[in-house]
Amino acid sequence: MPPYITPAVVMVAFLGVVLYLLARILAGTVFGGIVRGLSIALIVLCAATILSGMLLELEYLVKVVDFLLPAVMVCLVVIFQPEIRRALLRVKGPMARPFPSPAPSVVEEVVLAAERCARDRWGALVAFERGVGLGELVTTGVPLDAEVRMETIVNVFAPETPLHDGALVIRGKRLAAAACVLPIGEGEVPETGGLRHRAALGLAEKTDALVVVVSEETGHIAVAQDGKMTALESPAALRQWLTTRGIA
Repeated sequence: MPPYITPAVVMVAFLGVVLYLLARILAGTVFGGIVRGLSIALIVLCAATILSGMLLELEYLVKVVDFLLPAVMVCLVVIFQPEIRRALLRVKGPMARPFPSPAPSVVEEVVLAAERCARDRWGALVAFERGVGLGELVTTGVPLDAEVRMETIVNVFAPETPLHDGALVIRGKRLAAAACVLPIGEGEVPETGGLRHRAALGLAEKTDALVVVVSEETGHIAVAQDGKMTALESPAALRQWLTTRGIA
């Protein structure tokens, strides 16, 4: 082994590679961008040190990294916990829970219900369970175990009905429960958005669920996924959005 390839050089290079691989897993998140920047900085610094032969400075650098890295990593985990959670939900392995398989008619029934609620300015909140189970949230609501039908969904969200507050959870081909309590999100929602939008965003921040929300104030339709909320222009746009995400 060449004399300038010291254990310290190997350690810094290995750390840079590990961080780079972690950044690939966390791609698309703020935390992933920070990790990618750290990994590139370490790899470049290691390469520059080897080329220049400044082994003494590298040893000093490694001692500084050893001292600061644990504290920095803990701070990053605390600050970017929501982003890390969403990113790790994207990792699929052999033990991953498969998505439920709704019938093609499920999308159409939900779209028709959203169109009716939007037209009548009835607030609605519908969540599609995917790889992350929503069992804890389902227990906060009223069990239904009913077929996904437009009429049922509209009746749930009709004003003054006992179940119109909270979310309706769809599990596979069935309506699992209504009036479910969702966590409140901290991200950006439309200016006219209210508590339903916050709840939709909160579920999208903590799980991989797809959430559809209809504004009671404006009748506008919006969707939430991966911690982000998107306004849609029409029920047709909702149909396309759900279809392209494998709901049907």
